[in-house]
Amino acid sequence: MRLVRVVVGFALLTVGLYVVIGEHFAGTSADATLNARLNIVRAPIEGRVTLAIKNMGARVSPGGLIAEIYDQRFDTARLLELDRDREDQRIELKRLAGQPRIAETKATQDAAAARLRQADAEFQRANELNTRGVQTAANLDRARATYDVAQQELESARQRVNYSETELASARERLYRGVLQCCSLLDPTYP
Repeated sequence: MRLVRVVVGFALLTVGLYVVIGEHFAGTSADATLNARLNIVRAPIEGRVTLAIKNMGARVSPGGLIAEIYDQRFDTARLLELDRDREDQRIELKRLAGQPRIAETKATQDAAAARLRQADAEFQRANELNTRGVQTAANLDRARATYDVAQQELESARQRVNYSETELASARERLYRGVLQCCSLLDPTYP
């Protein structure tokens, strides 16, 4: 039994030395490959990846294009954002164009109020002269008609101012609702 152990030990020693010495003296082959470092590239967006490199293992220059990512959803979201910005700018332009119109309408209202005050003073003067018997009834009727016309002009100017202010408030409300609607288009969970 002792002899078997010595023979098996000697055989294992011979095989081990053969492997070590054989590897040391062995040559290299011409078809060797070199494993490069593995790099993981991550993108902040998801989408379809298209490789720009045609052959695997090709050389890549620093800063060179390796792959492109196409994300249709990102492009659609960006398009919606740009459309919303354009619409916001249109509304702002209309608002800025509408402000002078409101100021003009208010100036017209102030002018109508001044004409009403003048017509009121003329009507009271004509009424006083009529009670004294110095003025004719036709002049009194003319002064009353002028007063009534001035009242109607003032009321019309007030209505135009109210309409313009309501229109401006409506444009601002549409801007607010438009922003909410765009937000809901981008995020389906948005209420």
